[in-house]
Amino acid sequence: MDHKKAFRIAFDFFERWKPCPNTLEEWEAAARELGAIGAKHGSDPLLCGLIIAVYDEFDRQWKERNGTQCES
Repeated sequence: MDHKKAFRIAFDFFERWKPCPNTLEEWEAAARELGAIGAKHGSDPLLCGLIIAVYDEFDRQWKERNGTQCES
């Protein structure tokens, strides 16, 4: 996969869920989407790293906003 496409897919994922998921159901849906994106694109290392980084950023934002980690 070319780098531009990987960054676009990761950016679109970010845009769909920003600033971060709010409910457990949204977190689970975002995680399912993350897995589906990876599977669809053959677990491309760059793409997987980017979408995991986006998910980690959502976790950081959740902690900052709520003062704790999302409980599952």
